[in-house]
Amino acid sequence: MNPVSPGAASPAEGGRVLKGVTLHLSAILLFGVMDTLAKYLSQTYPVWQVVWARYAFHTVLLLPLLLRSDPLQLVRTERLGLQLFRSLMLLASTCLFFSAIMLMPLADAASITAVTPLLITALSVPLLGEKVGPRRWAAVFIGFAGVMVIIRPGPHVISPWAFLPLLNAIAFALYSLITRSLGRTEAPLTTLFYSALVGTLAISFIVPFVWVAPDLTGWLLLGVAHRRRQPLPYDPRL
Repeated sequence: MNPVSPGAASPAEGGRVLKGVTLHLSAILLFGVMDTLAKYLSQTYPVWQVVWARYAFHTVLLLPLLLRSDPLQLVRTERLGLQLFRSLMLLASTCLFFSAIMLMPLADAASITAVTPLLITALSVPLLGEKVGPRRWAAVFIGFAGVMVIIRPGPHVISPWAFLPLLNAIAFALYSLITRSLGRTEAPLTTLFYSALVGTLAISFIVPFVWVAPDLTGWLLLGVAHRRRQPLPYDPRL
């Protein structure tokens, strides 16, 4: 009988890790497919319409879950201002990223957006009181340096569109940190409800003025691409 060393993982744990890695890689693949679809759709339909589809189909898929909940419990919140601000940050992030991939190469936009976890790390200290060690700060500075290489700052070489994914990263970082803060006091379904409601209502006021009637293929693609790309899940405590 061979004793298992303290640092060794059991076969069951190894299987769970392998399953987790497989699911994570599958999610990354789907993110890439959805980003590509959003860029493709933005060549035919206005960005506002693509954003509307993201929220409208998202809300439709959520309805069965939301309808099973107590309506009063669903809308009750002790932090309405923060819920609304969080929802607006998600909406701004979606609009900025979809605009970015319409105006610049998808790979560049995605690379600049990858600065989001670095911003979350940096902002988690003053906003949430998180503690970040020296290794994490070193990773933040190296990551920012990499993004500067992509953006190529300078009076004659900087791309004006590069600021769109950068602003998207800032908006999504704020959204993520507020989500963490709200998670301490608010029910997850309540937060999800306000995200869907605010985004859908805000875009629905705009989209009639820019609407381009989709054909059957367009509707199918708008439905498939409804999931907004998000940076990889990140916990500033790690």
